[in-house]
Amino acid sequence: MASLGRDIIKGLAIAMGAILLFFLVIGLFFYGLIGGFDRTYTPSEMVEAFDDHKQEINELISYFNNMVPQGKFVEIEFDDDDELTRFGFTPPCDTSQKWFLDWDVRVESSQMDSLMDCLGWDLNQVRELKKILDAADCIQIANHADGTHIGFKRSGMQMYSYYIFHPPVSDSLRTVYESYHTLLFANDTLAVEWAGGAIGLQTWPEKLWGDLK
Repeated sequence: MASLGRDIIKGLAIAMGAILLFFLVIGLFFYGLIGGFDRTYTPSEMVEAFDDHKQEINELISYFNNMVPQGKFVEIEFDDDDELTRFGFTPPCDTSQKWFLDWDVRVESSQMDSLMDCLGWDLNQVRELKKILDAADCIQIANHADGTHIGFKRSGMQMYSYYIFHPPVSDSLRTVYESYHTLLFANDTLAVEWAGGAIGLQTWPEKLWGDLK
């Protein structure tokens, strides 16, 4: 009888240990998914990286603006030389849609050929854009109504980005952008962003403190 009791206790202990291990593995998985093991950046580190690559970033903006057809807004992010993490633009060629966006697009594929035809791009331009992004130490670029949005680095599901305003942002427009908790202004032409996408919005601690550090 005593032996049976010990076996039951041992079995329960093993089961509890297995359950705890399971939840630990799941917890570590989701912690990694949201960037828990990735490098994080402070606003001042982002501004320093921007200043270190300012010439390359200006060349990137100029090259990309020349690629984008008039009247279109395009977003492109590279995972590596052969695959795009995200690729989207508006208006799309399919007029039944308001916006085209896809993930994990192979650079050399029939899908990409069709998308490049829609934008009037060729493969050499896309390859050159990747080289210029690499030189600028960035991974993503998009044009928007007030300037250019450049993805600096991903950290899990989060993205560290730059908003470059050209011309410099007006006081009234800056007030609008400052209402976004993900943005922190460095000056009237540059804001840094920390956005979480699927896991929700982030607020820079420096924004809460009222200081860019």
